[in-house]
Amino acid sequence: MATFRVTIEIGPMDQSRFERIEALVDTGATYTVVPRDVLERLGIAPQFRRRFRVADGRIVELNMALVRMGGVAHFLFHPTHIRQQGTKAALKRLVAVGHELGVQWQTSAQIVEWLERRRSIWQVVEKIGGNWLWRLKAPKPVEGATLLQLLPAEKAQMANRFVYGFPFAQHVETLESENQRVLGQATNK
Repeated sequence: MATFRVTIEIGPMDQSRFERIEALVDTGATYTVVPRDVLERLGIAPQFRRRFRVADGRIVELNMALVRMGGVAHFLFHPTHIRQQGTKAALKRLVAVGHELGVQWQTSAQIVEWLERRRSIWQVVEKIGGNWLWRLKAPKPVEGATLLQLLPAEKAQMANRFVYGFPFAQHVETLESENQRVLGQATNK
């Protein structure tokens, strides 16, 4: 079994808000343990209970909840490591659990291409007439781009995502050529 650390985002299944945390990944683990205070801040309550046998042989019953997690984990194994006893089985188990959870697997070439597309997006916010306009230009199409528009405090009730307590309007769309979005009425402040 192997362990390593990775930064992930965790949130409720409705994706209304997320919190970024550093996670310790154990390739031999089946479930993820998250500190209670993180779950409470995200409004995630226990949904069911499950029994587990712990290392000393005792049976414990723990609260469980389904959450949405996101992040990028890089798994690099040298052939020498894969030949070590248990590593190949742990890697197969990791892939199987990932498939069960709907993880999207990508090769390093796919990740590099995604990073290049993401970094090539050009954006500008400008005042046109009485409105603020958010213009985005992508030389190559970027599918499933998540756009976060920070909302003023008086419009916080319209937020569909909160990041570090700040209200955002989240939009997921494909960026092709040039996209634009009206952000709101311009004021004389």
